[in-house]
Formats: sequence, C-alpha cells, structure tokens
Amino acid sequence: MAVGFGGIETAVWEKLAQVRRKFLTSLEKEEAIPEILGHVQEILGLAELAIYAFDKDQQRLTRACHGATHSLSQGVPLTVSHDSIAGKAASSVRTLVDSFTISQGQGEAGEIRKPAMRVAIPIQIPERTIGVLVAELTGIVIEGWRLQALESIAIDLGIFVENLKTARDLRRKIFIDEITGLYTYSHFVELLEVEINRAKRYDSPLGILLLEFSIESGKIDDPEGSSMQTVLREAARLLKGACRATDVLARSRSNGMIMALGGGDIEKSILVAEKLHALIRDHPLYPLVSVSIGVASYPFHGLEKEELLFMAQQACRLAQHFGRNQVFTIGNERMKIIALRSFLGLLNSRDFHIGPEIASEFAGYLEEISSDPVFSPLVKEIVESLACAIDAKDNYTKHHSEEASLYAEAIGIALGLPEKELELARMAAKLHDLGKIGIPEHILRKPGPLNEEEWLVVKEHPTIGAKIIAPIRSLAELVPIVQCHHERWNGSGYPMGLREIEIPEGARIIAVIDSFHAIISKRPYKDAMPVDFALSELRRQVGTSFDPHIVEVFCSLFDSDGNLRAPASREQAAPASVRGSSELVEILTQ
Repeated sequence: MAVGFGGIETAVWEKLAQVRRKFLTSLEKEEAIPEILGHVQEILGLAELAIYAFDKDQQRLTRACHGATHSLSQGVPLTVSHDSIAGKAASSVRTLVDSFTISQGQGEAGEIRKPAMRVAIPIQIPERTIGVLVAELTGIVIEGWRLQALESIAIDLGIFVENLKTARDLRRKIFIDEITGLYTYSHFVELLEVEINRAKRYDSPLGILLLEFSIESGKIDDPEGSSMQTVLREAARLLKGACRATDVLARSRSNGMIMALGGGDIEKSILVAEKLHALIRDHPLYPLVSVSIGVASYPFHGLEKEELLFMAQQACRLAQHFGRNQVFTIGNERMKIIALRSFLGLLNSRDFHIGPEIASEFAGYLEEISSDPVFSPLVKEIVESLACAIDAKDNYTKHHSEEASLYAEAIGIALGLPEKELELARMAAKLHDLGKIGIPEHILRKPGPLNEEEWLVVKEHPTIGAKIIAPIRSLAELVPIVQCHHERWNGSGYPMGLREIEIPEGARIIAVIDSFHAIISKRPYKDAMPVDFALSELRRQVGTSFDPHIVEVFCSLFDSDGNLRAPASREQAAPASVRGSSELVEILTQ
C-alpha cells in the first residue's frame, strides 16, 4: 500500500487534492458544492456529509446542502438546535467529535448496535463563522488523517465562499449601478448586442425605451442625498416592478434609464412607454419631475445597436425639445432630419464637453452618417454646427468661424476665385478650428497665456480637424486647407513646415484672417487692438508669416474707418451664416 501525507493512501490523497482544486476554481458556481461534497463523502467513506448555514444573530443552524442531493441555493428547511454538536461547534469555533451507537437490527443475541461518530467543523471567513461542516461515520473510527482531510475541506469551503463574495462584489461594481441597483449602461450595451442577435435569429422585433428625468422646479425633500438620486432610485423600483423577467433595464449615462423590450415592435413599444410614463407620472414623488421617453424599435429604426441607440436618443431629445414629459418616436425620414438638427442644437449646451474622446467619437459618427443616404446631405450643416459649438466653448473666439467665413468670402471675391474655390474658402474658414474639439476644455478656456506643454496640445488641432473631415467625401477638398492653416510663408509654421506656394491658397487666406481676428480680439492678458493696427501688423509680417498678395488684397478691403467694404462683385452671394438647405430652413421656421 502506497502511503502519502499523514498516513493517507496516495490514491486517496490524489483524489482529495482533485476535489480541493475544484473547490478553489469554482468561482460563482454554487451548484458545484453538492457535487464536490458527494465526492468527499465517497472518498472518505462517510455515511453522511452536510453543510449547515449559521445565523449568528438568531443562533440558528439550517441545513443548506446534503451530499450531492440538495442545492445550496435552495436550502432545506431543517433547523438544528444550538445545543447540538453543530451548534456547539459554531459557538465555540472548534472542531468537535461525538461518539454514539446506532441500531443495526435484531440478531440471535438481541439488538445489534454499531459504533458511530459525528464530527462538526466550523466553516469560517475572516472574523466570522458562516456555517458548520457535519460528517457522520458508521462502523469506522475517525482517524487523524480523516479528521485532517475534513478540516481542510472546511477551510476550502470558507475560501470558496469568500472568493464567491469578492467576485460578486467586483461584478456588481462593474455591472450594477450603485444608485439604482440596475445594470450599468456599458453592460446594457453588451446585453443589447445579445438581444439584437436573438431578434435576428427568431425574426422578432425588439424595442428600445430611453427615459430621461428632469426636476421642473424646487427641491425634493431628500435628507440622504441629492434630489435626482432620489428620483432615480424610486423610478428604478417602479420600473423593476413593472418589467417582465425577459426585459433588460439599466441606468443610462445621464439622469435616466434605458430598457430593451423583447418582442417590442414599434406599436407595442410605444404602448409600453405610455404605460411606464403614466406609472411614473402618477407617483406621489413626481409633481416636480418630468420624464421624457424616446422609443426606437428593431428592425423599424435600424438593424444594429448603434442605429437603435442613436434613434432612441434622438427621440428622447425631441421629447425634451417639444416640451418634455411625453413619449416620442421618430417615424420617417423627415423626422430623422429633425432629430439630427435637435442633436446639433445640443452641441451648444453647457453639458457639451470637448476633448480627445469626444473628437474620436464625433469623427466616427460623421464617417457613419456620411454614407447614409438619408443623413449624408446634412453632413455639411452638421460639421458647420459643430464648428459653431466649438466657437462657443472658446471664451476668446466666439463667432470666430462665422466672421472668418465672411472675411474669406470677401477675399475670394477680390481675388477673383472661381465659384467652387470661393465656396471652399468659405467652408474652410468655417471649419478650420474644428480640431479644437479634441483639445481639453481646461486648456481651451484657460484665462491666460498657455505654457509650452499646453501649446503642444493646442498645435494638434489642425491635424485633428483634418482627420475628422477626411472620411467625408463631400469635404475631402477641405482637408489640406484645414490641416495647413497654421503653416507660414517662410516655413516656420506647423504641422508640416510648408512654405510659400506649397501651402494651399485657402490655407494662406485663413492664416491672414486668423491673425487679424486674434489681434482685434480681447484677451485677459491683452486688450483688443484697432483694425488699422491689425492691418499694419499683417503688412509687417509679409514675406515671413503671410502671402504678400493675400495681405495686400485683404488690407484693401477696409475703408479708412476700419469697416469691411461690400464685395466688389458677386453681390448676389448670400452671407455664409444664412445659407442652408431649403428643407432645413423650412423645418427650423415651422
């Protein structure tokens, strides 16, 4: 007989080692416990092996798992007294052994009794007893190695439970929103992919409901936290009670929630949204609260999660735009156009924060919609609106892109540019600072001169702007102009160090306009200078920073009082700020 550790047969030890490994690698698998206990019971030749859960406050032990016959999660309604060996082991936090005899029936000499033993071993996690492992043996003595093996299994059980708790806490932090107890938005997006694939597989619809809450006036009495947190917690409780088990409910990125509604075509999704809206609206907490719900549905609004989320977001924004506290959906192509315009209007809100992440996100967004036959005609207006929104974020260049466009148009007309090149100059002037969307806001809005490190960040904006518009075919000709508007005539500019006519003409025009506008604008560290001073500065930098001919033409556009003269020709050209598609103008004026 091969003997291993502590006098245990090697084969027995190896079997126990395999069982223990399974314990310690079965994270988040409670169902593994009965199976593992069954193996231990068989290996050690036990008559019975059970786990009793210990409630310290109630001083009560309840059998939770018995060999391989019961599920730990279900529990068995068998409670034992704290005076039992299991109760004493839990209270004393010590291993206890009890000997007794059991009847084996009648023989010739009378009743046959057989020796038996019961062992109770506390199961612990740090600073707490959570249960007791109870084993019974019949006809055999509890040798030291069996007791040692059972104590090792009890230790493994404690480690397993602690690991399970840690894993669940971590999972909860990642996937569960702390305020509402709902899924986080990032986890919802993952689950939405699964739901869409299921809808595709079974050719069934799927509804998306996006709910946004806002407090109309005053404050909600909330001694424990902010008013909006109170609203979200209570709304989550209401919605969880109203949802089906198959629905997916999560906290959205802002003050709201989002739901995936299996089997929800557009009509059913709207009906559910109306019912949820009424449920929330009629709650006593909500006289001061409005809830706007945007509805989208697969496949009506799109086939991929990005499309569905976008359309639900736009519908919700339109619900807010048209008065809030209502359910809204986007039903046709015209409504899609309105949705996009509503989105653009939000770019000027205080909640719109620029930086590298939003630059990357918006670049992908523009690339996607530029290939959409419905949205692609609006790409130019979208980019223009974005440029205006960035202007509004910069404390010192508000309306800069619009004014630059007017100057560029005047220069282009004076230079006799063909209509196509004139339009390029106008558009480039509007979009030349588009790349500032990738500049962190604290740098862009800094109330004073930038340090060297901050300047390096700002100098990235021509390249960022070019990358944003590069995938858009209709704006492809603007890319070199936007990228090169900080190049200088003598090669001292950035990002590529081009010189003289290597620099696109449109970029040379914008370089002059940019400098002029910077000189006549007020900064915290300098006053706004008069137009005649700005023009003299441009002339002084002819041949170093600027194209001599363009400076000459630009200076000739101003009268003696510093006012920009009307274009010498093409008076029919409308100011850039009022151009736009007739359909969009019609929509905005309705």
